[in-house]
Amino acid sequence: MKRIFPLAIAAALFFGCDGKSGGPIVIYVDSDDAQEDSSSAAKSSSSSQKDEDEKSSSSSKKKQSSSSVEESSSSEKAKSSSSEKAKSSSSKKSGLSDEDFVKVGSRYWTKKNLDVDVQGSKCYNNEPANCEKYGRLYTWAQAMDIDTKYDKEKLGAITLPHKGICPEGTHIPSHAEWEDLVAFVQAHPEYEAVFTNQLGGAYDYKGLYRSEEYEALFWSSTEYEVTDSFYKFEYAWLWAFHQDHTTAMDNAHKITGAYVRCVKDGVVEEKSSSSAEVSSSSAKSSSSREIILTDDDFVEINTIFWTKKNLDIEVEGSMCYGDKPENCEKYGRLYTWSQAMAIDKKYDGEKHGKITLPHQGICPAGTHLPSEAELASVAGFFNGHPEEMAVFTNQLGGAYDYKGMYRSEGYEALFWSSTEYDVTDSRYKFEFAWLWGFHSDNTMSSDNAHKITGAYVRCVKNLAP
Repeated sequence: MKRIFPLAIAAALFFGCDGKSGGPIVIYVDSDDAQEDSSSAAKSSSSSQKDEDEKSSSSSKKKQSSSSVEESSSSEKAKSSSSEKAKSSSSKKSGLSDEDFVKVGSRYWTKKNLDVDVQGSKCYNNEPANCEKYGRLYTWAQAMDIDTKYDKEKLGAITLPHKGICPEGTHIPSHAEWEDLVAFVQAHPEYEAVFTNQLGGAYDYKGLYRSEEYEALFWSSTEYEVTDSFYKFEYAWLWAFHQDHTTAMDNAHKITGAYVRCVKDGVVEEKSSSSAEVSSSSAKSSSSREIILTDDDFVEINTIFWTKKNLDIEVEGSMCYGDKPENCEKYGRLYTWSQAMAIDKKYDGEKHGKITLPHQGICPAGTHLPSEAELASVAGFFNGHPEEMAVFTNQLGGAYDYKGMYRSEGYEALFWSSTEYDVTDSRYKFEFAWLWGFHSDNTMSSDNAHKITGAYVRCVKNLAP
């Protein structure tokens, strides 16, 4: 199974933020190292600001003396393309055939890293042969085909899809499209090779080439907002695929050199339901949710009837602990929040907003996914009646954390609620939702978790009308 987690090794090498892409960690408070690494990178970026400014100034002078086109580009067209656009326009008109694409999920992606020669783009280690081998490395502005000043300034709102330097009929993938892609690859690891076939490393914000044959970094069209912070550079989101079968994302200095994969315009598959709220997971599980539960499947706890077992309804992307099918029978299935809610998977990375309660989610007819208040109620009851907790510790199947690691088998079981935790205005990238953990030592805990965490589901019987 693929692993999706915030960049750890690569963050220390390529990125300068202070761990802003991290967030509250469910039970596993182990993000300090990553934050320290990121923070160090940020300090390094700040300390080298003078050097960067001098390089930028020198480069600017050379451009002014050699090309009047570039002078007018930066002064008259703040959000238009610089000379890179003019130079690459003929290259971008070259058509791509169907053989140049591969369908991954609901979109067609190019099979190779882009190799369009625009001014300032580089071959790994400045060796031309590496452009043919890996494709070209671009800064964010070069990839977006906009003025290079936006490698250090905020561009702001853009119209999606954004073509950038991609050929006609294709565009630079947004961060949301990368999230969809990675989620699909997680469930279909056979597609991983499509994005690890050219592990050309990158060059970091200090200009150093790194990680050849270990990883490939890919730009998205999505900026990361740090305008009001003390950081010198603006940032944008990128994703990384690694030789060791891990996948990562983080916010990077826009002057980082990364690769480009293009996406064919338009989604090639419609959602399985006409409702924008319902994902393919919901459609796939709809027949399963028609199963009938008897009274023997429930236990009454403090006037609320709960299912005695963790849910084991197979929906696309759900997991068995350790990727072992027998563990689904033993523990039930692990679901992300959107899978448990039976809504579009984009809400694993975005705020959904108001949820009408009770929310059925993937629970069988006549039951619903418990709210945070309902889980807190049962936990409160167990505080006074710890001997009753065995009904929630009878399947301690651990969890699948936001870093893509299976953890805590035999010690705990984590259960989703239908309640989001609002971090929209905070420094964290991901949206979060509330869950509760029940442990073998008869302790309990609640926390706001990355929605991409894999947790279990217990269902609550609806009240009689």
